Amino acid sequence: MIERAARAGIPGNVILADSAYGDSCEFRETVRMLGFDYAVGVHKSTVVRRHDARGRLGPAESIADLAARLPRRRFRKVTWREGSKTALASQFHFCRVKTTHNDGMTLDDRDPVWLVIEWPAEEAHPTRFFLTTLPGRMSKRDLVRTLKERWRTERMYEDLKGELGLDHFEGRSFQGWHHHVSVALVCCAFLVAERVRAFPPEAGRSRPARALRATSGAALRGLGRHCPNCHRQHPHPLVAALPVLPSRAPARRTASPRAAAVNFLQ
Repeated sequence: MIERAARAGIPGNVILADSAYGDSCEFRETVRMLGFDYAVGVHKSTVVRRHDARGRLGPAESIADLAARLPRRRFRKVTWREGSKTALASQFHFCRVKTTHNDGMTLDDRDPVWLVIEWPAEEAHPTRFFLTTLPGRMSKRDLVRTLKERWRTERMYEDLKGELGLDHFEGRSFQGWHHHVSVALVCCAFLVAERVRAFPPEAGRSRPARALRATSGAALRGLGRHCPNCHRQHPHPLVAALPVLPSRAPARRTASPRAAAVNFLQ
């Protein structure tokens, strides 16, 4: 499916997966060959060698042994998004490693990747481990936020099973199972299209942006400040940071739910 998505030019450049896929070095290498980055979960038995800033490699050891040597102070708190009740945060440690597996490639030719170890505050030891090829210049918060985006996939599965009967099929043929899954996906696409039509992205625009759109140009100019050097009026920094929106958004034709569902399946 990833190969077909790459040939079709479907937007996206990061593959997220749990440890069922992340533990497969063949899967990770194929994802890289197709031009994607990956951010995958792995089991603590995965063997790695730590890679320092000078390019030196440490001894081969399992992720569990590496994590056991790390004190709590080596972990930093990262908040990645707002949850339904409170901000979601945990303790993480980041280090560069090279995985060791027999794929015909030497360690010198293998690129280092990020090993991300998560140690929740309520746990007595680290519990989650990830490997990712995301760039080193990415901030740690953005890196963790990308790793945690799999919650959308899990939530979709929960909705498909709990609301649309994805797990209610009891047949024995692949054709029957395929038809059942297709109908569940069509229903899901229909509901998503209806949700987008009822709550378009414009409805989620921030309050300052909406206030700016409703403010006249004369009032905005009044928020400026006079510069004694060039004798010109400069915009207030808060106003300059807001997007300039048209006074009235042009009418847009949205696709019907049926068309959206068909496009989703295609």
